[in-house]
Amino acid sequence: MASSAAEIERTIDLAESALERIKALHHPATPHNFEVWYTYAGGSNAALNQAINTTINDNGTISELQIEETYLRYFSAARIGERIDKVGTQMAGEIEQVMAMIQASIGTADDYSKSLAGATEGMASTNDREQIRMIVESLVSATREVEAKNQIMQQRLKDSRQEIRELQENLEVVRTESLTDPLHAFEPQVF
Repeated sequence: MASSAAEIERTIDLAESALERIKALHHPATPHNFEVWYTYAGGSNAALNQAINTTINDNGTISELQIEETYLRYFSAARIGERIDKVGTQMAGEIEQVMAMIQASIGTADDYSKSLAGATEGMASTNDREQIRMIVESLVSATREVEAKNQIMQQRLKDSRQEIRELQENLEVVRTESLTDPLHAFEPQVF
């Protein structure tokens, strides 16, 4: 994607502004310092600008350590990695819960199948009305139990689906944040 002349000029102006601030503070022009001041100059992160302005207003200046802390708070790839790991762990937990529900459902279906098979066998081997009534009552009871378990499982699956959807959205936010960093957007990609 070719950059327009205006965009190139704007990024150079932001870079020069960042370097001027670094020089004025007598800080080294490290990548972290440059990224903080470049973003500050661009005004794309209001929270970062507010934090820096507050520190400067309170102290009259901002130290190298405070800039590094600002970098870690607002830009650290490790923080993005931690967020991705956290969402991934939550997603894995939800998937495990869904798998456990499926396994429980399989067990319930197997039990119900055995009840049906037993009832079929019992009805085939008797003509006694009382025994047939007991078999039918047993089937009705087993059917109600399966129905209740299915309703619980449906609600849990619905909740899990919603949780997974929210986790996917969180991952997309983290992914977007990692791709929209103004400095990293211009770095060459290594394949």
